[in-house]
Amino acid sequence: MRYLLETFCTVLDEPRPKICIADNGQKPLAHVVEAFRDRLTIHYSVFPEPSLSPVRNQVMKSAINLNTKYIACIDDDEWPSPQWLPKLLRAARDTNAEFVSGPVLADRKNGLPKWLEKGGLLDTDAGDFGGW
Repeated sequence: MRYLLETFCTVLDEPRPKICIADNGQKPLAHVVEAFRDRLTIHYSVFPEPSLSPVRNQVMKSAINLNTKYIACIDDDEWPSPQWLPKLLRAARDTNAEFVSGPVLADRKNGLPKWLEKGGLLDTDAGDFGGW
């Protein structure tokens, strides 16, 4: 989470985006989030359900309640390039698309499911990761 929030601090211009975090991890991240409140507008909640879909739904509800125009989703075990969010915003604005997506790197230090490693879906190098 720290890397993710640091990345957003380095590339975001005013107005600051609203960042909604639904923390469903075994180790709460409130202390990490607090360290960034002076640089990012963060709406943090603890969400006890461990699976991804309910957490994403919670983030969507929070974002809609904040009257946001765009919603970007990323997990704390994914690493975006520094230009990931600005490029997503530019693509959405330039094309009037309802959905845009961009590459991220998976944080492999905690291990990945065997099926994901075998499938090669995450095989990329740093050149592929930031060059879109």
